[in-house]
Amino acid sequence: MIVNTPKDETVSNAQKAAMLLIVLGEQASADLLKQLSDEDVQKVSREVAKITSISSEQAEAVLEEFHNMAVAGNYVAGGL
Repeated sequence: MIVNTPKDETVSNAQKAAMLLIVLGEQASADLLKQLSDEDVQKVSREVAKITSISSEQAEAVLEEFHNMAVAGNYVAGGL
């Protein structure tokens, strides 16, 4: 489903999270899901169920966004 998203349609954060979980695989996804609230787990799980395929471009984009957010978070947490 996500792969057929028109170029001008934005992808929600829940959809990005769902794609990330699929791309990361079972173990890493389980570790990430432990960090979420029950409500967020339900939201993301619904989005995972809707995804029929993910293009390599989408996988790369969601991984890059996650990486950039993680690096920024580490920078802020570590101070200057």
